[in-house]
Amino acid sequence: MLIVRSNDLLNLIQENCALTKISVDPIDISRVVRSQRGVIAIKKDHLAYRLYQDELLRINSPQKRVRSSNNLNILEKWKFKTTRTMQKHSRQFTPQNGYYLMTDVSDLRGEMRWYLMQLSLIKLLNFPLRAFRNGMELLAQKLGRR
Repeated sequence: MLIVRSNDLLNLIQENCALTKISVDPIDISRVVRSQRGVIAIKKDHLAYRLYQDELLRINSPQKRVRSSNNLNILEKWKFKTTRTMQKHSRQFTPQNGYYLMTDVSDLRGEMRWYLMQLSLIKLLNFPLRAFRNGMELLAQKLGRR
C-alpha cells in the first residue's frame, strides 16, 4: 500500500503510470483507514499504559488526549516493560554531555540478548491469544450479520 501525501510525488507516479513504467491502482480512503485502525488502537493503548506508568513514578508528562490506563493484558505489559528496560540500557551507550556512561558494548550485547529472548517468548505466547481473539471477532461479525 502506498500513501501519497505530496502533490509532486503524486504527479511523478501518475507520469510513470502513463508511460507504463509502473502500475498503481487507487483505493478508497476508507480502506486505508480500516487498514490502520488496529495499529492506532494498539498505539493508543500503549500510550495510555505509558502515562499510567509515568503517574506511578511521578513523572510529569505533557497533557495528552488519551487518559492513563492500566488496561493492558499481561503479555503486553511484559513486552512494554522489557522494551522500556532495553531503551534505558541502550541510552547508557549514547553520548550524554560529551561522554559515554558505559563503553563496554559486550555487556550491552549480553543484556540485549536476554531481553530479545523475552520478546520472542512473548510473541510466541501471544500468537494463540491473538488467533483466538481474531476468531471470536470473526464469529461475532458473522452472527451479527444474520
